Amino acid sequence: MWILVGVSLAVTLTCAWASFRRLQFAISPVNLDPATLLKVLRKEGRDALVQALASQGPDSWEHELLLAVQSPKNERAVYVNEALSELDQRAQRWARVPRVCASIASTTSLMLAAVAMRIGLTSAMESTDDDLGAALNATVIAAMNVAAIGIAGALFCVSVQMRARRVVKERLEATDKLVERLESAA
Repeated sequence: MWILVGVSLAVTLTCAWASFRRLQFAISPVNLDPATLLKVLRKEGRDALVQALASQGPDSWEHELLLAVQSPKNERAVYVNEALSELDQRAQRWARVPRVCASIASTTSLMLAAVAMRIGLTSAMESTDDDLGAALNATVIAAMNVAAIGIAGALFCVSVQMRARRVVKERLEATDKLVERLESAA
């Protein structure tokens, strides 16, 4: 029975790790936080923001945004939209993973719980009448342990998915405000 608990735990931890990785992608799709950049723009002006964006290096998204905003007016919309599309793609990376992991963790644990029940009931049938109650209790407890691990993992994955959605929405809204301010200052 402990092997089934171990397998359920391994699957659940793997799913939790993948969901946590999704949250990392949602939290930091780019190097600099757009809300912080917007505050810099408000407090210190456009020059400080341009300096912060330029300091990120030529391969960064921030530098790409800076070039897009500084491009000629007739080309600016195209380059800004391209930069925003790139940000959206980065922010949405692994977006479905937590939902899939929740399904995998719960389904696997329930299947393993059924296997634990089958093994336990088979061994309970071989026990004497005096030990039957204890064998059935042990079987149910083992199956519940296996199922509980997977259900806890599924709940973790769902909560990560909900948090990642909120974070992505906040980041993209802050980025839209930042781009609007940059375009109006250009």
